[in-house]
Amino acid sequence: MNVQSSMGDTDSPSEKLPIELIHHIIADIDTDQGLSALRACSLVCLAWADICRSCIFRSVVVHCHSFASRLSFLYDTAPHLCKYVLELTIHEDYGTRTSWMPPEWTPELFGWLKNLRSLAFFCVTGEVSALPAPMANGLPTLLQAPRLRKLHIQHWNFENDVQALHHMLSLCSASLEHLALVGVSSNSTVHELATVRLAALSTLRLHYVNHPGLTEAFLQCPNLRSMEMGIEDGRLFFPSDVENLNLTVERLGSVPELQRTTRLSALTISALTCPTTISDFHVWLKGCTHRLLRPDLLSQLTLELQHDRTTTEYPELAEYKAFSAYLAQFRDRSGLKQISIDITLFTWEESPAPYIIHHAREVAKLKDGFAPVLGLGVDIRLHVRSLSSVLMECRA
Repeated sequence: MNVQSSMGDTDSPSEKLPIELIHHIIADIDTDQGLSALRACSLVCLAWADICRSCIFRSVVVHCHSFASRLSFLYDTAPHLCKYVLELTIHEDYGTRTSWMPPEWTPELFGWLKNLRSLAFFCVTGEVSALPAPMANGLPTLLQAPRLRKLHIQHWNFENDVQALHHMLSLCSASLEHLALVGVSSNSTVHELATVRLAALSTLRLHYVNHPGLTEAFLQCPNLRSMEMGIEDGRLFFPSDVENLNLTVERLGSVPELQRTTRLSALTISALTCPTTISDFHVWLKGCTHRLLRPDLLSQLTLELQHDRTTTEYPELAEYKAFSAYLAQFRDRSGLKQISIDITLFTWEESPAPYIIHHAREVAKLKDGFAPVLGLGVDIRLHVRSLSSVLMECRA
């Protein structure tokens, strides 16, 4: 965009545009890729500047090494723009813990972010008490922002401070709707923790989490609708009221204790990172479904798995038939109305040519093997994928 007008040019043709059209023009600029374009637009005239500010300052990302330089403009020059900050992400750079010192005005600035909706922390290490004082003092203010809806904590080792995570969650317990914990851990053991009730929480994501305080005894989510969890070492936390559960399985080890769930209606299991045979996955899934307390409530089952090609080039027909027979039996005793199965084979090949002659045969195997469950609401597929594309897709 060629910006010719200045802020003082009141006769600019841009000011004659309908305000609705200006909003659409600004909204179409990608804020991730077009920040420079947004800044240019803000120089067109006062009307454009006012519209652009909400986009330019909507999301603020700061690193330890640039903390003061990134935020000093808001503190020293334009405090009134703090109202536009809806998302704040704080990165701690590896190796900066001993040298990082946020400005003393950090807690005051955090207090001005009244409209904050989303807060994220990345790569923070150590106990909260070990954080630089301005950050430790300002942290409660951020978490108590009245409109905070989303909290994302990634790669934070709380070490011996087992109570810190619960204290953080308690500060935003009334408003928090979305919580993601990735790579969060604590080396301590639980002695006594107050239960935190996240009454507004609707979605929860847990991956690579090893924290002894994450149990239903210490964290209650009565209105949780959707949960995503990575299964690594068998330490699992299932709020009993979750309705939609998405499990990412890295190895077929411990069977999740699904008997804790009392309202589960949709279950998705993704085992794309742990190549396995159809037979082994069948046995593991059987252990999962047998633990369901209310299988009659489960209406949707989605399975994604990677077939181990070191065993056979393609899954055997007998494996399909055994798996299908079990699914048919489970459907008869549950409330299943939708079944989706996606089986993937990975290859180093980049050309689909070698797989064209296999297509008809593999489609026939799928239809024959899964015949007992095929019908309305059932989708069974086999994919052969390279690193960059799908080389073959078969559908029953």
